[in-house]
Amino acid sequence: MNLGTYRGIRVKVHVAFLLLLVVLAFLERLPETLTLFGIVLVHELAHVITARRHGQRVQEIELLPFGGVARIEEPLSVNPAVEKSVAIAGPLANLFLVGVGFIFLTYEVLQPAWVNFFIEANAILGLFNMLPALPLDGGRIYRARLVERIGFGRATERVVSLGKILSIVMIGMGGVGLATGLFNASLVVLGFFTYIAANKEQAMSFFVLFRYLTRKKEEMQENATLRVRQLAVGADARIRDVYNQLVPRHYHMILVIGEAGEMIGIATEADLIDGLLNYGIDTPIRKFARKMVACRGATPDEATNE
Repeated sequence: MNLGTYRGIRVKVHVAFLLLLVVLAFLERLPETLTLFGIVLVHELAHVITARRHGQRVQEIELLPFGGVARIEEPLSVNPAVEKSVAIAGPLANLFLVGVGFIFLTYEVLQPAWVNFFIEANAILGLFNMLPALPLDGGRIYRARLVERIGFGRATERVVSLGKILSIVMIGMGGVGLATGLFNASLVVLGFFTYIAANKEQAMSFFVLFRYLTRKKEEMQENATLRVRQLAVGADARIRDVYNQLVPRHYHMILVIGEAGEMIGIATEADLIDGLLNYGIDTPIRKFARKMVACRGATPDEATNE
């Protein structure tokens, strides 16, 4: 659902968040409902402000039950330092609002019941978002720390798995709560939506990295130099396997090793992109190794018959 545009940024509300608000309103908690809406909006605006300070262009904001998503033109996940900075901004905004709430309580500015809800909602939203599981902010921070060691693809898979486990736990707890009368349906809705969002993060991870690789030439021009990272892979390894090992903000050289342990070729990121477009993601790297052998002096027929 579109709410409008703010300074060129579209503002949307996801159906899951609307459902959560409806549940709260049905329980005759309209003031709390509007308060929660405002808290989530502030959380997301903190992401937007931080992203803009890093020179990122924000296309739209979508409010979600656990915070929101600021869709940015350049994927932050390929720049770990920026992703961590933008991700932490939302929970920090909630922490700031908790402090504001305690000031309200101290000076009795507003009704204590409402202020207590305000503090509790900010604390829950901020702490929940710091869990190290995608699609939460904590998951983005955790992935940004992992990518330098294990690559973008594997880091995403690990943190998405944590997100799915978390969502299943929430759905289970919500189901038990509904049966015993301890919780309402909002926990089930939140867990279900978190699982869907985690799946979406996993599905989009390859396309995010591919988009980044296709503009590597621009990054070379902007930064003048990039660190080189070498990978050794077997000739039968697939393009998919190599992509899972790639680390953002590095230029990769893939050493292709034959059955006898000898190097039979070298593939670059540009070769991987060409192979993906021409053959598909499950193509063995051997195809590129033979091409590289041909480039090193063998004729095309000799390279093919190796």
